Amino acid sequence: MPASQYHTCEADLKPLSLPATFDHLHDALKDLQEDHADLEITPDFLSVLKDDKKEVEVEIQQIQDTIPALKARLESLWQGQSEYEYELVSVFTHRGKSILVLVAIADN
Repeated sequence: MPASQYHTCEADLKPLSLPATFDHLHDALKDLQEDHADLEITPDFLSVLKDDKKEVEVEIQQIQDTIPALKARLESLWQGQSEYEYELVSVFTHRGKSILVLVAIADN
């Protein structure tokens, strides 16, 4: 496969969400169960995958529900603060997705 075609395919691939991963695994195992009875994939196991998916969805929703409150708390830390001296120590970037900035705030 030429490099340009590889990069095009790689860009088109999107990771599955956790709930979608459970669905994908469930469907794949169910197909295997139908085609290969000797694998002993039980209906109970498939049911547990569905239950685990529901638990993950609830946990994701709980996390998403707490994000606004955490953002508000973070904003309140700097409320009323408009000026600080600092020294930029380092910046780390990884493929443009994450930035870690280390600063040293002067004590004056």
